[in-house]
Amino acid sequence: IVTLFSLVAITPTIIVAIVSGMFFEFGLQSWFSDKVRTALDNSQAVAVAYIAEHKKAIQADVLGMAKDLNSQAFALSGNKLLLEQALTVQAQFLSLSEAIVFDRKGVVKARARTTLDLIGDSFPLAALDMAAKGNIVPIVGGDNDDRVRVLVSLDGFLDHFLYISRFVDPNALALVKSTQDARSDYMLALDEQSQYRLWFNLTFIVIAFLVLLAA
Repeated sequence: IVTLFSLVAITPTIIVAIVSGMFFEFGLQSWFSDKVRTALDNSQAVAVAYIAEHKKAIQADVLGMAKDLNSQAFALSGNKLLLEQALTVQAQFLSLSEAIVFDRKGVVKARARTTLDLIGDSFPLAALDMAAKGNIVPIVGGDNDDRVRVLVSLDGFLDHFLYISRFVDPNALALVKSTQDARSDYMLALDEQSQYRLWFNLTFIVIAFLVLLAA
């Protein structure tokens, strides 16, 4: 009689556990399928490519500005007002948020009138040295930086540098961050899916023993 009651009590629990385990496994496979991971990877790649395209565009802009300023260096170097006018025209045409010419000591020689403020960041000496060698140096801000910024040396001027920046669409930045967060959460859940299976199975085993004990 005990054996009969045990079988009657435990059999439905085992059947429910098997069916539920199958549904749970199918759910995990659908959540962590290659299609979902590919979609997240592609979304992140598109978001990163958007920011990279802005960086490439501003690098091309700073080269064009530096070339124009260097070609007129003889006239501009001795006339601060004329240099500011040239920077202002270039900044307006290229939709720049900042356009500043300064020397190695950080002294501002001229700035576009559209520039929101003076240089708010101290440039590391390594960045100035790289720019002095003819490189385009991207300036990396914090996590909340909403601009793409570059620094380049002005060959026509004595130990002078050109710094420009452009705001990035805040909606695009928010999309980039949300995409990165979603992918990070997905990868974390992917690493922990074995734990999900373990806890799910343990739960049904405990329930089965409780039902058997009650019977």
